Amino acid sequence: MRFVLPVAVVVLWSVAPAGAQQFPAGPGKDILEMKCGVCHSPEQAVAGGGRTAAEWRDVVREMIDSGAEVTGDEEGTLIDYLAKNWPLKQPDAALSVTGIATQQQAPISADEVTLRHKIYGDGHVTIFLLDIPPGQATLLHRHDRDMLSVFVNGGRTRAVFNGAAPVDDTFTPGDVRFRSAGFTHSTENTGTDRFLSVIFEFVDSQGPRASASRPATHICNPGSQTACVDEKPLFCTSKFCVDDLMMAPHAVRPADGAANDRILVAVSDYTLLEEIPGTSAAVHTRKSGEIEPMAGGPARRWTNADDPAHLIVVTVR
Repeated sequence: MRFVLPVAVVVLWSVAPAGAQQFPAGPGKDILEMKCGVCHSPEQAVAGGGRTAAEWRDVVREMIDSGAEVTGDEEGTLIDYLAKNWPLKQPDAALSVTGIATQQQAPISADEVTLRHKIYGDGHVTIFLLDIPPGQATLLHRHDRDMLSVFVNGGRTRAVFNGAAPVDDTFTPGDVRFRSAGFTHSTENTGTDRFLSVIFEFVDSQGPRASASRPATHICNPGSQTACVDEKPLFCTSKFCVDDLMMAPHAVRPADGAANDRILVAVSDYTLLEEIPGTSAAVHTRKSGEIEPMAGGPARRWTNADDPAHLIVVTVR
């Protein structure tokens, strides 16, 4: 299996079709209908639920960065319209996993969960960012594909699996879980911050989880006891392996010949300088919660340019 790396991003902007959702009247409605939506309809732009004004501003600016033709004057109008009509709501008892488990008739497909957003996809894997505001929960849904979860910022949750009693759980940044296909669950964010998780859903079965056979490593730059790289193999399946990678400021990860494709998950923000013999150095920058596919190839040496970097590395076997 190989991850297919995108060469270009095609951005589609479409006018709301006949019969589409009727948005509230007011300044900004026409901007939403005419100019919002990256690879999806305007309805999907607001399907994730309410947000604060600052969060809507980030969403709008991200769309502009991706190519939305929104002018400076239109930007403020659109942000005000979204914040007014889709504000961040206070926690509602009906959003708890207990309420969902007792009121919902049947689980929906994981593809229908509105709190997760697709950030990558190819013929073998689709990757989502799950973003649950405090006090809210996903609807009860079923997973028909093997799933790998990387918990980006940690937090506390209450979850119901396969109709069992709710289970409270606590996560630290960089925790990783793997579940085989064929389960239903709902997850409630019982913490005080947004709960973020990068979710891999695989097209094919990945086989059972097994302990990693490689030992953990601790390598420091020559003459330094602080500029160090800590790499800990977590586990493997028959199709991929997962490693936890920590790099101190200015630490150098020695060159390795990675023949297989990898996907990096940014637990923290990172800026890495990549050096491949015979080529110009490249800079790789990602924010927490973003991913970076990397094709297998020649030996690469990474240098952490900035603050401590924490990554989860998923390598195809």
